[in-house]
Amino acid sequence: MKCSVVMLVMVLVSSCYVDAREALRQQSPGEQKVTSAADNEPETKIKPNNFQTAVTSYNRKDWGSGWVDEDSDCQDTRAEVLIAESRVAVTFRSKKDCVVDTGEWLCPFTGRTFYRASDLDVDHIVPLKEAHLSGGYQWSRAKKKKYANDLSDPNHLIAVHKGANRSKGARDIAQWLPKNQNFHQEYVKIFIDIKKTWQLSMDQSECQVVQSLLKLNLCSH
Repeated sequence: MKCSVVMLVMVLVSSCYVDAREALRQQSPGEQKVTSAADNEPETKIKPNNFQTAVTSYNRKDWGSGWVDEDSDCQDTRAEVLIAESRVAVTFRSKKDCVVDTGEWLCPFTGRTFYRASDLDVDHIVPLKEAHLSGGYQWSRAKKKKYANDLSDPNHLIAVHKGANRSKGARDIAQWLPKNQNFHQEYVKIFIDIKKTWQLSMDQSECQVVQSLLKLNLCSH
């Protein structure tokens, strides 16, 4: 049984919110700290949610056919993330400037720096299947597609080593955490933020991880 995230009424000072992409560009491999909105929030509670017992089956096609080019500039969502997170100006595979070729990316999952875009995946912090199981199965196809390509939150999609991303798969924070232990707390904070933003739920095992790593009691008893 999943539990829905209930946000407390709060005021966030926008100047205090650190863009994860900017932080990753400026940090050295030993300093992977990304500030999430959870750093500024009071402890929240989540209550039982009355999801139907039989959740509809997950179908990747329902979430779109892949990365989209929202602004029709030939750079799809993947390219936009790679450009935003590179610590140096990127190069492209052709003069059309559509597909990113090289740059400099610090992967928070591993703590390693990469220079070839082909070594990277763009990861959904909260995987599509996990979003589906946490309440997203009720969304329209349009909302699912929007979630899959959301660039409004700089932490929603991040560039990471493809091996680390594929190791993660569709697992939640109770099932998988990055190899880089210095990023565990920030990863969990960002995970929580995204679930709150999209009004997704957390199960008891996820709440236990939050309690262990962040000392926050998010689940009602």
